[in-house]
Amino acid sequence: MADKHQPDNWDSHWDRYAESANLNPAQHMRHALILCALAEGGDVVERLLDVGSGQGDFLSTAARAGVAAAYAGLELSESGVRISRHKLPEAQILQVDL
Repeated sequence: MADKHQPDNWDSHWDRYAESANLNPAQHMRHALILCALAEGGDVVERLLDVGSGQGDFLSTAARAGVAAAYAGLELSESGVRISRHKLPEAQILQVDL
């Protein structure tokens, strides 16, 4: 049984599960729904901010779709930031604890 007093280790999480998260069909469906909602406005947004950006899959998908002029992400884990920056070097990805 996990210790309730241990904080989540998101660095370990993204190091171990980033690839499987990318292959998750539910994730792709969520991304498609969000992109569809963004497209309803008809205009490219100036900046798309992903709070809790994880390993950058949504920002990468959004960038391929061209929904924004610039992309940014906020993520708690160092490994998530590292993976995101690798996937989308043109985005501003910051490690923050909100």
